[in-house]
Amino acid sequence: MTSHGFGHATRACAVIEAMHESFPCRFSIFSSLPDWFWTNNLNNIHHELYDAKTDVGLIQKDPFTHDLEKTLVHLLKFLSFDDENFHYCLAVLRAQKPVAIMCDISPLGLKIGDILEIPTILIENFTWDWIYEFYEKELSQFSDVRKSLLTIFRSAELRIQAIPFCEKVTLAEVVDPIHRKLGSTKEEVRERLGIPEEHSITLVTTGGIVEKYEFVKKLEQVKGQTFILTGNYSSIQRSSNILELPIRNSFNFQDLVRSSDLVVGKVGYGTAVECWAGGTSLLPVYREHFRESAKMRAFVLENLSNREISMNEFLSGNWIGKNLDLSPPLSEISLNNRKKGSLQVANLVISFLHRQSSLPAS
Repeated sequence: MTSHGFGHATRACAVIEAMHESFPCRFSIFSSLPDWFWTNNLNNIHHELYDAKTDVGLIQKDPFTHDLEKTLVHLLKFLSFDDENFHYCLAVLRAQKPVAIMCDISPLGLKIGDILEIPTILIENFTWDWIYEFYEKELSQFSDVRKSLLTIFRSAELRIQAIPFCEKVTLAEVVDPIHRKLGSTKEEVRERLGIPEEHSITLVTTGGIVEKYEFVKKLEQVKGQTFILTGNYSSIQRSSNILELPIRNSFNFQDLVRSSDLVVGKVGYGTAVECWAGGTSLLPVYREHFRESAKMRAFVLENLSNREISMNEFLSGNWIGKNLDLSPPLSEISLNNRKKGSLQVANLVISFLHRQSSLPAS
């Protein structure tokens, strides 16, 4: 499982949950994300956790910028597939002999599946070869990296592309946006957080990457709103109309999004799709030097009530207190009629495993 933010891991949790409901099974999860994330999201599903680096992604300087040279150094080491991390994962999977290896944009499992002759499944809305192609003009060594990864990603025996995906791949299966089921109602979340009924709620997020917000004083001047800030806080703190939530907290992200009237901040797959599922308005901030951003922007413009703000607008707080003139939210009936990509993935995977004779006939 890629550790490229929490969005892909949240997507994986939705798929695991849907698969478990359709065909209960055990999951071994290889990831460098903290154990608490998986425990909180999969507390009723049998799973084992293995701390492992499953891809490199982009080495971040902060939530909005990355370091290409450092990324390349890490990539060249990772793609040798000859370090302690790789041999650890290989040994565990050789001993376990799983019925399949399922990857969310991570190449490591695909490589090991090829070596051990285990069926492989790839879930993606982009792949790293497509992302790195964008940087070849800046650093030519990305060309060799891209070619190596392209071969690995093409090796997946079942490839599933989740809307909004970035580049259509021939013969890949396409599913609707993958989002999580609600754990708590809006009313329950509001009550647990102690938010007055008459207050609207704005959730501020940087996609799981810690950021210090410099605009807090401006938020305190806004009447009739409660602002939920997620970040590197030691505990839940309340000050005036501001709630500071640590990254590790007892609330599911999808519940916070769908309880909010507005989400503001960095947008990746997880945030965009949870806003889509909940009909929550969005003030998106895109990374201009990240290739996925153009595709994500197109999805948001077509499907969400939104108004784009720049990184500088976000960081300075120039969006605070303005009349945003956003379209009204969709009705609950319209939202409930939206298809669930997680169930579609579960059906595709289970059918694939039956064809592979990896599961008994149901």
